[in-house]
Amino acid sequence: MRTLILLFFCFGVSYIKAQNYVPLLSNLNEWHLTSCYNGCITDIYYINGDTTSNGLNYKVIDGYHYIERTFWLRESITEKKVYLSFANSDKNRGEKLLYDFSLQVNDSIKMYNPISPFEEDGGFYSLDSIVSRVLTDGNPYNHFYFSPSASNTISFEKPIWIEGLGTLSMINAPGGGPNVNGAGKVSCYFKDDILVYSQADSIQGCSAVNYLSTTVLSETQDFTVYPNPTSDVVKVKSEKIINKLSLRSLDGRHIKTVRHNAINTSELQVGNYLLEIDFEGGNRVIRIISKQ
Repeated sequence: MRTLILLFFCFGVSYIKAQNYVPLLSNLNEWHLTSCYNGCITDIYYINGDTTSNGLNYKVIDGYHYIERTFWLRESITEKKVYLSFANSDKNRGEKLLYDFSLQVNDSIKMYNPISPFEEDGGFYSLDSIVSRVLTDGNPYNHFYFSPSASNTISFEKPIWIEGLGTLSMINAPGGGPNVNGAGKVSCYFKDDILVYSQADSIQGCSAVNYLSTTVLSETQDFTVYPNPTSDVVKVKSEKIINKLSLRSLDGRHIKTVRHNAINTSELQVGNYLLEIDFEGGNRVIRIISKQ
């Protein structure tokens, strides 16, 4: 009887631990990466669709320098590991282990940073500590803190991983340290439209661009936006009743809102913006271009 109770206890603890893992990939992941030189710029990349290769299921990364949609992520929840598939110089696909959230303190891992500003082969790193911290959404997440192993003469970065988010550097650079004055650091992270993480010391605030639940096009079947590109006023033509129009920057910063079907864009700098159309029954987000 004692043996059975002990076995039950062991399996029970193992089961509870397995349930504590927070998966990284979901229907909608959106990372805001901020870099500051002469001024701060926030780039956005996000999960945009699914694909299959060699019988394995992947999520496609889009936005930022992933716009060719050749970077794919795959997660093994049972192994607590995340892999990156990418096209190499021969146009064939390679796969590298990015994250291993099953690591324990003092374990070591060889970091790979494929097609990133960091050394592709970053050498071995030791896991110094795992700390549970409550993030912006009010939930605790395990933070993994690494330092180069004693034998590592390749890289001197101090990577930080967060379970359910990835690295605080670029997603394909698990061996890169978060550096707002270097390759950048994650300033905002959304998962299924919920703000999970925010570090707003270099930005005004976090607002999801939310590409997956909207349509980012120059025109849809329901709406015509003209002129686009624009230098003065953008108008929206539709049979639907429009409640309001809102302009946002690509990093989600709100610019203005009007309650009719035309919005003045004359004060915008040259660049791309998002026009959010709120109408009876839903909303759309359409990319517009300011040429003034």
